[in-house]
Amino acid sequence: MAAIADLERETLGTARIRGAVLRYGFFYGPGTSYAAGGSIAADVRRRRFPVVGDGAGVFCFIHVEDAAQATLAAIEQRAGGVYNIVDEEPATAADWVPAYAAILGAPAPRRVPLWLGRVLGGPYAVYLMTQMPGASNEHAKTALGWRPLRPSWRGGFREDLAAPPEPAPARAPPCRPAGRRAEESMPAGQSAPPARPGTRRRLSAARRRDLLLQAAAGVFAEQGYHGASMTAIAAAAGIAPSVIYDHFSSKKDLHLELLTRHARAMVEATTNLPDAGSGEELVRRSTEAFFSYVEHNRYAWRMLFRDPPADEQIAAVHAGIHQRGTAAIAALIHLAPALRLPPGIPRERADEMIARAIKSGNDGLAAWWYEHPEVPRDQVVEIAVSLCWHGLARLTRTMPGRDR
Repeated sequence: MAAIADLERETLGTARIRGAVLRYGFFYGPGTSYAAGGSIAADVRRRRFPVVGDGAGVFCFIHVEDAAQATLAAIEQRAGGVYNIVDEEPATAADWVPAYAAILGAPAPRRVPLWLGRVLGGPYAVYLMTQMPGASNEHAKTALGWRPLRPSWRGGFREDLAAPPEPAPARAPPCRPAGRRAEESMPAGQSAPPARPGTRRRLSAARRRDLLLQAAAGVFAEQGYHGASMTAIAAAAGIAPSVIYDHFSSKKDLHLELLTRHARAMVEATTNLPDAGSGEELVRRSTEAFFSYVEHNRYAWRMLFRDPPADEQIAAVHAGIHQRGTAAIAALIHLAPALRLPPGIPRERADEMIARAIKSGNDGLAAWWYEHPEVPRDQVVEIAVSLCWHGLARLTRTMPGRDR
């Protein structure tokens, strides 16, 4: 539900476009799961579609043909706003499930308690069956001049389920023997259909998710969390906004996924370093690794280190990322056997303070470099190493490599 609400806000709140939200009821009719050969019909026949709890959840149905007519009316009138595209008879689950079973000629549905409903169908199924509110189509009828031809699901179900069953999909012809031309396997007088020009191979779900994350990182980095919209992210990825919700339930979930992924990659890139022969070499290698990551992951770095949004959950993730970064630097500093510290400062506290200072300096320099990408990385690294190492050199004569 949160994903749908977020998409509606994007549709209605995007500047310079007139958006309309059509809230469809549950589709029924040819090709749907409620049709004679559909999955819900099969479950009802097998008594695998029980009424959960008191069955007080209110369902609103709409025939696919009525939905199409409402959609056409909204497009033709360039409608804006929110419209409920449902029929005239909202029905509780306790009412419509037994009625649907009777129309199908199926046994009466089972009744199961709430706890068993949660086990069988999960919390969303329990919500649908016991708490879902109904909806009215009055605004759609008035504003769009639309009326459903099937005002009640009862008549609509009887009409569809009394019709001849839908023909089964045609079976694919058997594979032809190797080396045989396509034309030889076609019936007499017919030729093989030409290949469609420009046909593209469909991306896998994993590949589409990766492309979506790459596009989202750029939008979040440039516009910030609150400034970024799902519409802008979809445009950058070259997909429809609804496709995003196949992978992420909300903008927050997408942002958190990116933060977690990039934080893990940055820590691995900047801490898994080869042994250094001296303290200065260790500082140089870790600094080089950090700025190499920044250079090759500019958008990811900007997401990780720009000011966190006001959202508490995302702000907490930001804080955790910075704490882990400071701890990683402190672990490197702790390799020095001793520091010449002012009296009263514990070593562990000193490691943390120095690590925070180094991190803040590198973060600030990286932010400057983000605005001045023409500066070569080796120059940025040299400045950072000089600043860091000269300061550490005053605290310790040597900083051994990891093997000491």
